[in-house]
Amino acid sequence: EHKKEPIRPIYHKRPRLVQRLDITPNRHYFQGAHIEAFFTFTFLLLPNPMPQTIILKADDIRYDPEHILPVRWQTFITYITEQNINAGLGLIGNSLEGAPSRYCKRLNQLHNNKHFEIWHHGYDHVLKGTNDKGDIYHEFFNTPFAHQLDHLQKTQALAKEKANIILRTFGAPGNGIDDTTTEALAQVPELKVWLYGKNESPLYNL
Repeated sequence: EHKKEPIRPIYHKRPRLVQRLDITPNRHYFQGAHIEAFFTFTFLLLPNPMPQTIILKADDIRYDPEHILPVRWQTFITYITEQNINAGLGLIGNSLEGAPSRYCKRLNQLHNNKHFEIWHHGYDHVLKGTNDKGDIYHEFFNTPFAHQLDHLQKTQALAKEKANIILRTFGAPGNGIDDTTTEALAQVPELKVWLYGKNESPLYNL
């Protein structure tokens, strides 16, 4: 059974996304297709010698009226905890609007659990919209600076107000970004890390 090395504080106070795991051809973390059927799920492999450094990025955590979190998310969370490894959970800001306190409390519990980090996954998760000119846009691609900054700030404020969480990591829906995203992120100093970001950004790019 593999042993996880201590996570080094390379980008903010309590980094939980960067970890080192032994990867072998016969080992399938998170049961492969079984988990992929549940989540928009990404392995980020950083260029290091074996054992590889990876990030487990699970997107679109949402409220479930019956279970607080959907059963598939509970299964994933239990698995991560039992395996003593770490994962990032992408939060969509508008899911907090009108959300019951039990959902917000659960998010706070997860964020303060050593195995998880709740991260900023946009405000409304718009993908493949069409503007007045007929051009395709995403929430953080081909949209004005004011729009992008507003959506960054709204989610920061909702997370803080509703769940008492200061988000430190950002990843755009569909990883759709442009140079405007770099400019907007520079105006949100609480965000320190950018998943699939731009190298020219002052944020730590993973």
